[in-house]
Amino acid sequence: MTMTARKRRSYVNLTLNADLQFRMVAYGLIYMMVAILLTAVGTLAPLIYNMFFGIGLKVQYEAAQAFLAVTKGLMPALLCLLILYAVHLLFVTHRIVGPLMNFTQTFLKLAAGDFTRKVRLRRHDYLQKESEQINTMIDRLTAFLSRLRTDHRQLVTVLEDLITKARDLDTQEKVRSALDILKREAVDMEESLSAFRIPSDAGEDKTNDGQRDVRT
Repeated sequence: MTMTARKRRSYVNLTLNADLQFRMVAYGLIYMMVAILLTAVGTLAPLIYNMFFGIGLKVQYEAAQAFLAVTKGLMPALLCLLILYAVHLLFVTHRIVGPLMNFTQTFLKLAAGDFTRKVRLRRHDYLQKESEQINTMIDRLTAFLSRLRTDHRQLVTVLEDLITKARDLDTQEKVRSALDILKREAVDMEESLSAFRIPSDAGEDKTNDGQRDVRT
């Protein structure tokens, strides 16, 4: 790929989500224009006052000339400032929208049960700390799921062993031992599952608290 093609591609990639980025740029420009307008009004207020309420035509004329001179030199500078600010906002929104799109794709994968995807941002992107927190969450969920898979395999192994031993009439003690192992594995799996909290748990907690209050 040539250098020109790379530059063209980088410029095209500036608008990862054109609708969102352009709205953010538009809002930023509106705020900037309001700030410039308020600053200009505050700065030019004495000239405007003398233009309309100055004592004598000479004072009004001089104020008008000064106002025209200031605005004539100020307007091109303000226009350039707004253009530069818009370009700056485009780069800034690119570094924000890119990570947000990455987060969205990662969350969609998680919702589909795929925990193999991690958030990977570019060096100059924003939201680096947030991406690290999301990756930490994925690592913890992956560890929980790995533990559950291990417990599940052990349960299946114990059940298969129990079925095999149950065919022998003289295996009551062995069956009891296998059931104890099965119970321990079930308890371990329950402990792993208790690390997760779902909306229904909140309702159960409130119910239990209400029952305790009634008893007391």
